[in-house]
Amino acid sequence: LPPEILVAIFLLIPRDTGNTLWIRVTHVCRRWREVALACSRFWSELFYVPPRFMEFALARSGCAPISVHMFDDTPDEILFKVLSPDRLQKVTLSLRTEDSSVLSHFAKTFPILETVVLYGYRRWLMPNNFLSDCPHLKNLRIVYGDGLTWESLTQAVQRGTLCTLDITSDVPATEETFLECMRRMPLLQSLKLWSVLPLPPQLP
Repeated sequence: LPPEILVAIFLLIPRDTGNTLWIRVTHVCRRWREVALACSRFWSELFYVPPRFMEFALARSGCAPISVHMFDDTPDEILFKVLSPDRLQKVTLSLRTEDSSVLSHFAKTFPILETVVLYGYRRWLMPNNFLSDCPHLKNLRIVYGDGLTWESLTQAVQRGTLCTLDITSDVPATEETFLECMRRMPLLQSLKLWSVLPLPPQLP
């Protein structure tokens, strides 16, 4: 098979949480190894892999856009390499600690970031200017968003590029803030909300 067909097949290998079994294609034969090692895209999708392997894969991925699923307690020296503003295209971040300072990193400019998924398993706080400078942000999902602030969310969608929004949170928006947030998403195609709609006025 020509290299481009092998690459297409390699990219279909599923990436399971926490394991690196997909790199076994590099152990089959010399040719497969050469093709896999030369393909930056093969190394650019990281699915909750160990930190040491994450650093190795980053080096192999060259300048390819990165798609990553990771925990916030990943060592800082690796965490911020992965969250490179110039390369990050898709990110799923699971907050397992009460220190949500990593989110302040997303106040920077991310020129190619398209998808953000945030799982807030612990108490956390959405910082000001969160995702406010992501000109190609299309998909945003926040699960267990008890640290959500609708003012920050309104800033995150201010560029009007969002196509899908999915939020599960126990923090309801005010009617005014909710409507303002909706007005800033003219391209929105899919909206899923759980426990975040404005509370109705109390009945007498």
